[in-house]
Amino acid sequence: MTTADLLQVEQPGAGEAFPPATDGSVAAHPVSRAYRRYVMWVLLAICTLNFLDRQIVNILAEPIKHEFGLKDRQIGMLTGFYFAVFYSVLSIPLARLADRGNRSWLITAALGLWSLFTVASGFARAYLQLAVLRLLVGVGEAGGSPTAQSLITDYHPRGERARAIAFYTIGIPIGSLLGLAMGGLVLDRFGWRTAFVIAGAPGLLLAVLTGLTLKEPRKHAALAAEPAPRLSEAFRELASKRSFILLTIGGCLVTFVNYGQGAFLPSFFFRNHASGLAAIAAGWSHATGIHFGPAGVLGLCLGICSGIGGIAGTLFGGWLTDKMAARDLTAYVTLQVWFTLARIPLVAVAFTVGQPLVAILFVSLAAACMGVAGAPGYAAIQGLVRPRVRATAIAIFLLGLNLLGLGLGPLCVGLMSDAFGHAAGSGSGLRLSLLAAQLALVAAAGVMYAAKPFFVAETVS
Repeated sequence: MTTADLLQVEQPGAGEAFPPATDGSVAAHPVSRAYRRYVMWVLLAICTLNFLDRQIVNILAEPIKHEFGLKDRQIGMLTGFYFAVFYSVLSIPLARLADRGNRSWLITAALGLWSLFTVASGFARAYLQLAVLRLLVGVGEAGGSPTAQSLITDYHPRGERARAIAFYTIGIPIGSLLGLAMGGLVLDRFGWRTAFVIAGAPGLLLAVLTGLTLKEPRKHAALAAEPAPRLSEAFRELASKRSFILLTIGGCLVTFVNYGQGAFLPSFFFRNHASGLAAIAAGWSHATGIHFGPAGVLGLCLGICSGIGGIAGTLFGGWLTDKMAARDLTAYVTLQVWFTLARIPLVAVAFTVGQPLVAILFVSLAAACMGVAGAPGYAAIQGLVRPRVRATAIAIFLLGLNLLGLGLGPLCVGLMSDAFGHAAGSGSGLRLSLLAAQLALVAAAGVMYAAKPFFVAETVS
C-alpha cells in the first residue's frame, strides 16, 4: 500500500468534484483531487513538526539533566507533565473553536505558537525557565491534532477515513525519527540549545504557508448548515457512548506506556549500552572520516529504525482497518487489541538483550505494532459522533491520553527508576521501570476489548 494508493482510493479524475457522500464529509463539495492531496501533505507536515517539537526533548534529556543537576522524576516532569497539563486543559476550549469556527486559521495560529516556544526553549538558562517554555509548547499544540483530524474527516468519506488519518498520523513516527536523528547529531556538534532552535524554526515558515493556502471546508453550504451543538450536549453525546469511554480508557493506558517509554528510551541506551554505542561511533568515524559521537549514533539508529517501523505499521494499519472494517466494523477495536498485545514480548527482548543494535531492531518492531494498533483508534472515535462534534470528541479523547498518558507516564517511569536505582543502579533501575510499565498494555487490551459489543451500534457517521 503506497502513499499514492492511500490518497487516491475511490477518487474521480483530476480536476473533478468529489461524488456525494452521506456521512458529512467534504466529498460532497467541489474540491479537486489535487487540492485534497495538497491538504493531506500540509497536515502531514504539521503533524510531523508537532511531534518533532514535542519529542526532541527526549534525546536531549541526559545533557539537560547534567547541566541543571536534575533527578529522573524532574526529567519525567519536563518531558511529560508540564507539557500535558496545559495541553489537556486547553484542548477542549480550542476544540470547541474548531467545531464552531475557522479551523484553518486555528491550526495556523497553533503551529506558529508551539514553534516559537520550541525555539525559545533553546535560550532557557534554568530548569524553571525550560519547564515554563515546554508548558507553553503544550498551549500551542492543544490546537493542533483535534483540529487537523476534524478537517481530515470532513475531507474523506468513512470508507477512506482510516487510511487518511493513518497518513496524517505517520507524522508521529516521522517527527520522532527526525527528533531523535537530528537531535542526536546536533547535540553532538552544537549542544542541546541549538537543537531546540533548529527543531522549531521550520514551523514558523510552515505557519505562513498554511495561513495563506489552507481552506475551511465549512464555507460550503452542506457542512455550514449543521450548527455546532452546545458543549453540554456534546458531553452528553459522548458520555452515552460506552465504546467511547472504554476506548478512551484503553488509549490512556497505551499512551502511559508510549510516553513513559519514549521519554527515557535514549537515557536507557546511554546508561546500559554506553560502551557499545561508543564502539559503533568509533567504527563509523573510522569508516567514513566523519566524526560520530554516541548521541549521533543512537539518534540515527533509533530514529531511523523506529521511525520506519512506525511509518510502515501506521500505513499498513490504516489500509488493514479499512479493508477489514468494510466487512466487520468491529475491526476498529480488534486490531487495536491484537497489536497492543503483540508489542509486549518485543519490548521485553529490547530491554534485556545485550547488543544495542539488536535492542534497536526490537524497538522498531514494537513501533510497527504500535503503529498498526494506533491507526484504527482515531478513526473509530470520529465515527462515533456527528460531524460538528468531531473535534470535541478527539479533544476529550486526547485529554485523557495526554493528561494521564503523557502527564503521568514519564513521571511514573521516572519515579520507579529513582526507586529501583537506589538498589540496582541507575541503568538497571531504569530497565526495571520500563519493563514494569509494560503491564499497563495488558490492562489496555482488556479494556479496549470490552468496547467491542457496543461499538457497531454506537457508530453514527
